[in-house]
Amino acid sequence: MSKGIERLTCLRTLDKVVVSGDKKACKFECLRNLNHLRGELYIHCIGVDVGEINKAEFKNKTKLLSFRIELSSEEDVSNTNEEALEDFQPPPNLELLFLRGYRGASCLSLNWIMSLTKLRRLSLDCGSHIGFERLSLGKLPYLELLWIRGMGSVKSVGDEFVGMERFSSSSLVIAFPKLQSLQFRGMGDWEEWDCGASGRGEEQIKIMPYVTEWRKQKTGSRTVAFLRSESMKIPCFPKSSSPAVVSFHDDIEDELPEIQTAIHRRAHLHHHLLLTIETFTHSRLV
Repeated sequence: MSKGIERLTCLRTLDKVVVSGDKKACKFECLRNLNHLRGELYIHCIGVDVGEINKAEFKNKTKLLSFRIELSSEEDVSNTNEEALEDFQPPPNLELLFLRGYRGASCLSLNWIMSLTKLRRLSLDCGSHIGFERLSLGKLPYLELLWIRGMGSVKSVGDEFVGMERFSSSSLVIAFPKLQSLQFRGMGDWEEWDCGASGRGEEQIKIMPYVTEWRKQKTGSRTVAFLRSESMKIPCFPKSSSPAVVSFHDDIEDELPEIQTAIHRRAHLHHHLLLTIETFTHSRLV
């Protein structure tokens, strides 16, 4: 998309914008005055300084409900860009966020996600060095679907993920109060799930209260050690007569169409938790 779009100040629908370093291409500042945009917007960044993203003033685009930003390569996120993303001010009323290709050093630069209290669908395709520092996704009150991919260096998922470290021991904690679908991919080093057992009784903790089914299944040749044990327990999940299950896959099929379908539809989700952990040895950005 070339320059000139900035003159369309009454524009309401814009499905996709390619922002690149080409002199004739659209820049972030070209979107500054398009404050009537509504619905869905997809931003594809190619060879551009992501540190300029706030020039688009997305914070003023209050009618945007779905926002997808894709970084074309690791070159798009330098240390400077990572610091800039930490100050990113997203559209405030988002219900869907899809971040693809982020390769910063940590999740600290993504802490702005916690300001999106209306989020219902969140998909993060991140680099292998990302963790969950200060990204307490369990505190998002309306989150129904959470898909995470590419955090290959994560070894432990604990209280910071569900947000329990922010409460006193006497507080009733309800983490992921609306979550119905949870999926992890590309976390081959994951060894420990330690959520909810930090000195609290089960009467003080509720994790994913909408989960009524937890199944266990193993496929593929690789497994995560801590899930291989028959005695493995997920603390504080609702008790169910169904056996709990985690599935393992070695394939690296492009699941993007599946994700797009799931996060854009408004159909009712069944009240169960689908936890898929996929490990693979190859590196590929879908």
